[in-house]
Amino acid sequence: MNLETAINTFVSSVCAGKINETPSAYRQKLRQLNRYLGADREIINITHHDLDNFRIYLLTKDKIIRGHKEIDGHLSPFTILTTLSTTRYLFRWLYRRGLVAADLSRTIELPKKPKPRPKAIESEAAIKMLKVASETGPIWARARNLAIIYVLRDTGGRVGGLVNALVDDLEMDVGQLMVVEKGDVARTLFLNPHTILSLRLWLHARQSLEPKDRHLFVGMYGHGLSRGRIYNILRETALKAGIIGRYNPHSFRHAFARDTLRNGSDLSRLSEMMGHSTSGVTTEYYAVWDQKDLQELHKRVSPGVTIPLFLPADENA
Repeated sequence: MNLETAINTFVSSVCAGKINETPSAYRQKLRQLNRYLGADREIINITHHDLDNFRIYLLTKDKIIRGHKEIDGHLSPFTILTTLSTTRYLFRWLYRRGLVAADLSRTIELPKKPKPRPKAIESEAAIKMLKVASETGPIWARARNLAIIYVLRDTGGRVGGLVNALVDDLEMDVGQLMVVEKGDVARTLFLNPHTILSLRLWLHARQSLEPKDRHLFVGMYGHGLSRGRIYNILRETALKAGIIGRYNPHSFRHAFARDTLRNGSDLSRLSEMMGHSTSGVTTEYYAVWDQKDLQELHKRVSPGVTIPLFLPADENA
């Protein structure tokens, strides 16, 4: 069996029944290995030296693909870690299935796990995007794009949930939207008044498009939006708003976590609102602060704020 066939068989097996982004994520990570060793390489001929050289290649690579272009740059520590972790998983699976004689996964050394960096959209940037969305395009597009941004900003929902959401999943009288995320996980997003109003205006405008299905968010021809189209809507809006930093759907999810904690939520309830299996996930990936955040918090909570001020007495006084 060659490497490309092994990768396809592995992904089909471990991701059987999954309709979320996991299969494509595995294929993307293993594409690096496929290119490095060669798609036609027989898996029984791959050695631990090959995999060690692959690890060194990832660590020292000075060209990356951005869009469809190769540019100067290094892979991020997170990309290297997840690529090697997925490679480990592949070779452990091959060994347990009896497709290779040795468990090469044991020989793959993983780099130290990098500390996550803040990935949230800035609050001011989100407001700029709302303003631009309210002024750009035909009235139906303005209403739809505003509703999308309001839902992302207000709920911390995943883009997959917005793509799958149906009109019938929306209960505006109680301020709730039922979504299905990560393939088959259903949960409730809670909606505040501005978000509810934006959705009411969008549903009114939506009728003019003569929708072909019951998807909550549709395009000009009445069909449900794809994940890529929502990304593009945000990108186009951000460019018009002159935003340089983050603006993708997941940055809104990070911002929801950041601002909910800033406003006094505890991690347990935030984890529930984020749809995480444990609060540990919320802590590790979303409760991530930069120096500015920590300094502002320090100003509010440090005992130094309330202790009385004493100055050195003049010894001659």
